[in-house]
Amino acid sequence: MKPSRRAGRRDFLRMSGYGALAVAMGAAALPRDSARKAPALAPGLHSHGDGPPMPGFNREVDHVANGFNPTDTLTDFDYGVISTLHGGRTLREYRLFSGDKDIEVAPGAAFPAWVYNGRLPGPTLRAR
Repeated sequence: MKPSRRAGRRDFLRMSGYGALAVAMGAAALPRDSARKAPALAPGLHSHGDGPPMPGFNREVDHVANGFNPTDTLTDFDYGVISTLHGGRTLREYRLFSGDKDIEVAPGAAFPAWVYNGRLPGPTLRAR
C-alpha cells in the first residue's frame, strides 16, 4: 500500500485549470440565443413596470412638506464648528436636536418618526 501524499500547490492549480476548462466547454455547448431571450411569462405573472400604476402611487413624495429632501443627505455633511485649542489640536463642536415629526415615506403614507435636526436620516457628522 502506498502512503498518501499531500496535495500541493501544483496539484491545486492543475485541478483548478481542469475545472475552468470544464466550465468553458459546458458554456460553449449551450445554444447562443439561450442567454439573450427571456422566457415568456406564464399567465398571471407580470413584469415590473407594466400595466396601470397602483392606486395612490402615481404621485411624488412632497419633500417641501417633509422639510427636507432625503437625497440631499448624500452630499450635505456637517463638519461642525471648528476651533483650535492651545496645544494646536482641533476641536469640532456639533449641535444636534431631536424631535417627533410625521414623515411622508410614500405618496399619502406617513409615519411618526424621531428626526435629528429636522430630517430623517439625521445629519452626517464628519471629522478628520
